[in-house]
Amino acid sequence: MTNAAFFGIADKLIEKFSEEFAKKFGAEVYELAKKKRFFDRLIDTVKKFFLLFYQRRTLFIIGAGEIATEISIAAINKGWRVVAVGREAEYSPLDEKAPISVKNIPYYRHVRIKEKQGLYFERWPSKEKSFQWAVREKLDTDTLCDMITYVKPDVVLLEDMFLLPDKWINLYQKVLETFSAKGIQNKVLFLPPVLEFRDKKYSVSDILMSKKHQKEFLASIRFAEHLLGTPNDVIEVDIRGGKIKSDGTSKIASALQKSKKIILKWDTISSGHGQIVIEDLSQLTPDIIQQSIKYSQRRVRNTYYVIDKYLDNKKEAIVIVAKTKEGLKILDGIYYEKYDVEKIKEQRYKFLSRLKRSETMKGDPTLWDYLNKIAIKISEMLPIPFVYVEFLLDVTEKLSVPKIYINEVSYRPDDAGFVTLLSHDESQFSIFMDSLEWWLAGAGGFNSAMKKTIRYEEGIACVTICPKEKIDRWPRENIGYPMLKGPRAKHFIINFYEKFVLERDGTVDYGRIVGFIWHHKETDPMIILNEFKEALDLGELFRIVYEFLEEQSKGD
Repeated sequence: MTNAAFFGIADKLIEKFSEEFAKKFGAEVYELAKKKRFFDRLIDTVKKFFLLFYQRRTLFIIGAGEIATEISIAAINKGWRVVAVGREAEYSPLDEKAPISVKNIPYYRHVRIKEKQGLYFERWPSKEKSFQWAVREKLDTDTLCDMITYVKPDVVLLEDMFLLPDKWINLYQKVLETFSAKGIQNKVLFLPPVLEFRDKKYSVSDILMSKKHQKEFLASIRFAEHLLGTPNDVIEVDIRGGKIKSDGTSKIASALQKSKKIILKWDTISSGHGQIVIEDLSQLTPDIIQQSIKYSQRRVRNTYYVIDKYLDNKKEAIVIVAKTKEGLKILDGIYYEKYDVEKIKEQRYKFLSRLKRSETMKGDPTLWDYLNKIAIKISEMLPIPFVYVEFLLDVTEKLSVPKIYINEVSYRPDDAGFVTLLSHDESQFSIFMDSLEWWLAGAGGFNSAMKKTIRYEEGIACVTICPKEKIDRWPRENIGYPMLKGPRAKHFIINFYEKFVLERDGTVDYGRIVGFIWHHKETDPMIILNEFKEALDLGELFRIVYEFLEEQSKGD
């Protein structure tokens, strides 16, 4: 029996059960049960039970950051098996005491059991086969192909840009050829998909991985007015020489004439890695370029900058559109703020995450309706199950009618939406897994007229923690406590991850905690930490985190 067939039977059984439930307990209790998602949780439990013992799906994730962590948790909760691959050149798999430069949950936190084909099986309570991980010094296509061939996953997800688009396409083709040669019948969904698109100038993976191609795509569907720069605003960089090539300087000068401030972004790197903001050509010094190159090359060997207009007075917002069994799931009402790179010049390349905070706040319904329509149009044009659209709203002239720019289109969740873990009926990570399951089921046509907006509670905030000191004493991985104050009996959650970068000689370039505190806006996160200081038992970590939050609040 296929997953789709079993799930169809399960849905009908739960539907029958809900009818009998209404007859026995009455309409009022039935409506309360629906509101509390009793029947949804019941069907999820039944499906998870089926997948655990019959036909489980497998997710192969390339990357091991915060996003991969939350996707893994959501996948395991839905009965999937997860295999994650990280790139940590300084980590020796043979030495338990070797430095691990990223400590995440569920990554790296349990005792290793055994090694097979480079995969390390983790001791997960009663779930030994639910999660596996591997660390590779170099994520080359041959090694990844061997691992994918061994795992035979349903989905291969590029969680972070460790591979340039051409390498990703090569990996996809190599996996298909290897599967065919070995007689493996499994069909694998690659995200981003490697499919020829429209006029076949580039594939879907190009659109979703390259800022240049993404602009070309958005302009082709008549969203050119919502771009911060044209597809031609691309300049080549001499990586070895550490300088701009050919006519790059004249392009930058031309861009500065149009905009008083511009930002240079690497073509295929997200999250602000190695970005440069300038108001004058004299600021583009060889030292700044060298720092940008040094930082960016830790991921992939980019050789192109794209030029975008930099907005001083802006709001930032996200919309998520997921194609699921229930129709389009649309998540909105989230604004967020990034660190101002101009205010943290001394740490310009020190912050791995640029997200400062995000919060739920509906704002103008007309504005959100327009943003949703743009995101839905993009979703309809791309053959992918999940679309994340990041908007920049220029509020220089009118607060009520901002100029709208599309800053990013992604095929997977993003850290700007971490607030959804606490504030929404469904988190963006759970929605992402819903979209994968629907896509894999191959259920035929899709009714875009069916729309479901994911409900949220206004006023939930998510603050990023990134102290500049390395933490030696490690706290419990996930911390959640009920809030003592506030209009509702909500919970706050604290997540911590540690990251540090090592130089070739083994010295720490910098080390810090990156984490998130979710809380109700009416209660300051510093007050929360004070209220639970003893219960949290964070020791020295409390001081470092508290001082960081205090410093952050002074800068607002």
